[in-house]
Amino acid sequence: MKYAIDSSTIIDMLRQSVPSLQLIHAEIATGAKIAIPSIVDYEVQRGFYHTPSSKKEFAYSRLKSDCIVLEMNAAILDQAAQIWAKLKSTGVTLSGELDLLIAAQCLYHGYNTIVTDNIKDFEKIPNINIENWLEI
Repeated sequence: MKYAIDSSTIIDMLRQSVPSLQLIHAEIATGAKIAIPSIVDYEVQRGFYHTPSSKKEFAYSRLKSDCIVLEMNAAILDQAAQIWAKLKSTGVTLSGELDLLIAAQCLYHGYNTIVTDNIKDFEKIPNINIENWLEI
């Protein structure tokens, strides 16, 4: 299985949420591919600059070492623009542009399942599957 982890799930893990930590370690043990979109990496890193925590930064560094960081490129930006236009033409709006970029990045790299607590925006994006490990 391939999972992309959103910032809400990473923050939950950094707070030592046992269910999320158990699930990611179990998935990694089974050989699942876990990815962190570079946009999510940005969101987490900016949090460390705003509120430094060497303990959480170390934990994130360890988590990141077990994951693939998905890169951004022009084709992903074009795909995001196409998704945005299609949603807009049907009257669907998203509350955040970053979630659209994250979704496009995941789709481009073949990570159709996003682990997130942010259901509201991701459920509007076609071809994205959502798992919420915070509710397990």
